[in-house]
Amino acid sequence: MTHNKGRRVISPQVNRTGVRELPKNIEAEQVVLGSTMLESESVGMIAIDMLIPEDFYELRHRVIFRVMIELLGDKGSLDIITLANRIDERGEMDRAGGRMYLNHLLDQTTTTASFEHFAEIVRKKRILRQLIEAGGRISEMGYNEADDPLDLLDRATALVLEPQTVFGGAEIGHISIVGEEYVNVVKSLADKEVGLGTGYKKLDDDLYDLRGQLTILAGSPSAGKTAVGLNIVRNQLQRGHRCGIITLEMRRTAVAERMMQMVGHVTREEIRYDEKKRLDAAMKTFALPLWISEVRPKTLPAVLRQMRVLVQRDKVDTIFVDYLQLVRGPKADREDIEIGMVTKAFLEFAQDNDVAVITPSQANRQAMAEKSEPRLWHMKSSSRIEEDASIVLGIWRPSYVTNNKVAEREPFFIRVLKNRSGISGGRTELIFFPYEQRIEQLAVGV
Repeated sequence: MTHNKGRRVISPQVNRTGVRELPKNIEAEQVVLGSTMLESESVGMIAIDMLIPEDFYELRHRVIFRVMIELLGDKGSLDIITLANRIDERGEMDRAGGRMYLNHLLDQTTTTASFEHFAEIVRKKRILRQLIEAGGRISEMGYNEADDPLDLLDRATALVLEPQTVFGGAEIGHISIVGEEYVNVVKSLADKEVGLGTGYKKLDDDLYDLRGQLTILAGSPSAGKTAVGLNIVRNQLQRGHRCGIITLEMRRTAVAERMMQMVGHVTREEIRYDEKKRLDAAMKTFALPLWISEVRPKTLPAVLRQMRVLVQRDKVDTIFVDYLQLVRGPKADREDIEIGMVTKAFLEFAQDNDVAVITPSQANRQAMAEKSEPRLWHMKSSSRIEEDASIVLGIWRPSYVTNNKVAEREPFFIRVLKNRSGISGGRTELIFFPYEQRIEQLAVGV
């Protein structure tokens, strides 16, 4: 079975007796379990994030998935041998369908390309089964004339809302509870760095906290958007935060080289030809809590899958995706709609996981023609990006526009074009060291 040519259509089972069966999709459940065995390190945490054992219709599948969760929690990965041994140790091999069935699940799975699609099918089928069960119980309540109808209505409403807690619903809390949570957070941060910032004080005074927000770095091609993103990551790493980089353009080795330049304060030539400086930069850089992913293919599901792994497995605070226009969203009639789907997904991911998501976005060529700082309307598909982005930072390097000779250091500006949680319009002046790809505050000097 392969999904390389698109998603396979799985038809619902039909009962020949005419009796309506509960919604289920056994083949989709098999694909999910087989995919988790085939590539546990890449899809295992996604499976745990999306599903629980009760989502599976078949008992043997619930048994298998429950043991998978246990193994992934213990070791972070699994294979068919460790899975079979753990099931056997628990005395549940018969309930799991036997070793031959485990082999069958693995043998019929050749790719995990459509894993999330099939996991979503499994989850939705359970919601439908819950609704049917709730409907039956509500029907019985309708014949209960002894109890208060208003009380029955409350109980019926609770039954209807119950599936939402499985499929995904919002947490509701009284303002006193929410306020107490906020006060506790403020108290815990009283003697520490407040918020997850960029590492540039003046800019952080405006932004305060990047957690749960989508930050767009807007600028002309080659103006320094990626440099800004990588320097923000560097600053966070040096403050003890865990970060992930998803690169869609550069190779992982190129990203590592640029991080070595910034952390070690060395040029590209020094890294390549000066062994002492290269080793010193490597020791400082490779000890940092940083994970780098080179995503192929460059589709939105593939990128989101890697983002989930970074959060679930590596516990990162920040994810830098380089860059927005390279992410292929669902097919749409217009480019702005497609990009809008990507930005919306990134924002929801940041909010749901309470992490910072940062990504560069190209400005139109008009910004270069005008030789001016980028504005919101300069961005490609600006209306959709402006709608979803929590923060938009305009990147401006005058020397790039004026075509001046590259200097050892030069002015570099970041303007807050949009700030959903604070004040917009602030302009921060920094110093850019092009040969080291390093951006520092004015007070830092060399």
